[in-house]
Amino acid sequence: MSCLFKVEMSAFMDGRGPHGNGANHFLEMRFVPEWELRFTVAPRKARNAHRQLGRAQHLEEILRVRVARRVAQDHTVSWDGNRWGVLREVKEE
Repeated sequence: MSCLFKVEMSAFMDGRGPHGNGANHFLEMRFVPEWELRFTVAPRKARNAHRQLGRAQHLEEILRVRVARRVAQDHTVSWDGNRWGVLREVKEE
């Protein structure tokens, strides 16, 4: 079974901010907490508002994204501006 893993660009990992990637650190430590304080509100009703799927609705088809991609020679795939590595299967003899 193949598996994907995110390929990090070295430019973002070598010294941009005290924690490697300054943008992620800013998001996690400052932006998201301030956003949540500003925009989070308690629901009017505490009950669960989720509904059952109908018989004609298939969640695996609704949430699936299928896009044709080519695997590069370095075993990566580009998607949405990110590079993802494809783990190679080890064939046992």
